[in-house]
Amino acid sequence: MQIGNVTINGKLALAPMAGVTDLAFRHICREHGAALTVTEMVSAKALCYKDKKTPRLLELGADEHPAAAQIFGHEPDTMAEGAKLALEKSGCDIIDINMGCPAPKIVNNGDGSALMKDPELASKVIAAVVNAVDVPVTVKFRKGWDEKASTAWNLQKWLSSPARQRSRCTDARARSSTAAPPTGM
Repeated sequence: MQIGNVTINGKLALAPMAGVTDLAFRHICREHGAALTVTEMVSAKALCYKDKKTPRLLELGADEHPAAAQIFGHEPDTMAEGAKLALEKSGCDIIDINMGCPAPKIVNNGDGSALMKDPELASKVIAAVVNAVDVPVTVKFRKGWDEKASTAWNLQKWLSSPARQRSRCTDARARSSTAAPPTGM
């Protein structure tokens, strides 16, 4: 599989899981065939505010490539700066934006899957991150905001429409980015 300029040589990828996908767990998964690993989700705001515990979540093993660092937030400027800091601190190959977490403490702040309810803001967040970093950017999102609404395809369609791409993108990297398919409920 190819994500931008990153080649994934294998069929197994480890999805990010808060409180689970720490450095040791990702190492074990690599030993058992994971070709791509992703950090736990990291708050872009915590990175910007220089929280002392947060950078540890981004530590990658020496042989842990390709790997993605996942960030969450809803403010485009904070997400852009957080993406730069996540890339700098981890040396990751991919930045992944979390638009899938349904935890109340995340969505009540407008982060995670709450962004699926606001495609315009989601578009601004994606464009800001893509324009901030020189690595591929992916997006993790759910089938829908809740069990009744399957909004993923509407969100993807909205984000990838030519008019939206022209209005939100300021350079070729952002115009060529696309959202990843949902990773499950």
